[in-house]
Amino acid sequence: MEDMNGSAEYTKYHILIGILFDLLREKKVNAAYLAAKYAVSRRTIYRYLDELSIGGVPIVVEQGRYGGVSIPGRYKLPVGFMTEEEYKAITDALIAMKGELTDPRYENALQKITQQIKTERLDLTVTGNILVDGTAWGDVYSFSDTLTAMESAVDRRLLTQIVYISAKGETSERVIEPHLLVLKQNVWYVYAYCRLRQEFRLFRLNRIKRYSFSDSLFERRAFLKKDVPLKYTAMEQSLLIDVRLAVDEKALPELVEWLGVDSVDEQSMTAQATLPEDENLVSRLLTFGAHVKVLSPDSLKKAVQARANELLALYAE
Repeated sequence: MEDMNGSAEYTKYHILIGILFDLLREKKVNAAYLAAKYAVSRRTIYRYLDELSIGGVPIVVEQGRYGGVSIPGRYKLPVGFMTEEEYKAITDALIAMKGELTDPRYENALQKITQQIKTERLDLTVTGNILVDGTAWGDVYSFSDTLTAMESAVDRRLLTQIVYISAKGETSERVIEPHLLVLKQNVWYVYAYCRLRQEFRLFRLNRIKRYSFSDSLFERRAFLKKDVPLKYTAMEQSLLIDVRLAVDEKALPELVEWLGVDSVDEQSMTAQATLPEDENLVSRLLTFGAHVKVLSPDSLKKAVQARANELLALYAE
């Protein structure tokens, strides 16, 4: 009985994916054509069309002599259209069809479905009680496009040219071999071998200004998880400072989001954290305006004061 049920489910998804790609490929088809093609009744075809419609496919049915079934030409599969198990059933069916019939359409369909699965995993991943959204606030297109592109480069071993802006604001052109995507403290990086520096580096995705792929593929280089620089090195440790801040209620939520709840004392309205001493820290503190004050160290207080004076001079002109 289990084998029969499994076969029935296979046939169902085999027909569903066939109908879907018939509609994506043709401007309009009629139910009689689909019924004859898949050797089922018209009633079954209409039931499958209902299932596609419920799943989010905008099915248009026109009655009459010149009627038929169609979907809008600009339609693409939405995120969450099918579960991972349903995608697997469809890819299994496509692989079986591709093995039986030497039709390039099945290979193209398989590639599109596979890419759809990868895109959904990048855009919105749900695991148990955890939801991870790969896109950035207010940056719907460019960041998610870069993330998708780098995932593709890692997966397909694509030699990649990038224009990269360092933390110091310096722009450089690099040729990299992407090996791994890294999410660290809500920031995405690509761990790649840099041909300019002749070593592995972490590149922050939102600092990649432009990217392009060459026609060449690279050979993967061996590395261990411990090789990925997820902690400050001894040299970087010397750049870390202990920071103490005073904060008012208006800035409290954003400060907690930045430093973490354990770093903020709501009773004394102060925060303490160990942070890298660089220009980015000064810029980040200035975004709070008059709602956050540096209590220590003095070197950071002077750096914030100097930057504030520069801004005052700029707008006094």
